[in-house]
Parts: sequence; structure tokens; C-alpha cells
Amino acid sequence: MLGFIVIAVIGSSIGYFGGRIYHDRYGLSHFMNGLIGLVGSLLAAFLTVWSLGNGFEQNAYLDWRVWLAAAVGAFVLVWLAGFLRGRQYE
Repeated sequence: MLGFIVIAVIGSSIGYFGGRIYHDRYGLSHFMNGLIGLVGSLLAAFLTVWSLGNGFEQNAYLDWRVWLAAAVGAFVLVWLAGFLRGRQYE
């Protein structure tokens, strides 16, 4: 449970600050960036736990590799959403 909370905080904060770095030029709100970051971090964490082969262990989501993958997954999904959306303000 603690691992999911940490992954959710990582994803939401990277999504929020990723939107702030891009200065909202893609037209996505801070909430939407946080939500996209959350989805990206959960997806990356699930895939990492699955690829490591310890999905049924109690502390599987407390591994540092899962947290790193969650951060990278959140950043990639926020960047991809902004890239596909296109620039709104030139």
C-alpha cells in the first residue's frame, strides 16, 4: 500500500512540475498533467514489477528500480501527451 502511495505522489508531482517546465504551452491544465503523470507512473511501475518477476511479494513496489521507472514513465507520458497535443501558444 505504501508503495502505491509513493508511486502516486511521484507521478502526480512529476506531471505537475512537467507542465510547469513547459510553461503550459501545450494547453493542458495542471490537474490534467498530474493525472497523466499518475497514469504513466502506475503503468511503468506495474510493468517494472512484472518484468522483475516479483509481482506477488508484499514489498514489490518499494524497490528503488520501481520508483525510478515510475518517475521515467510519468515524465515520458507527460512529454508524449504534450507532444501529441501540439503547441497552443506560439
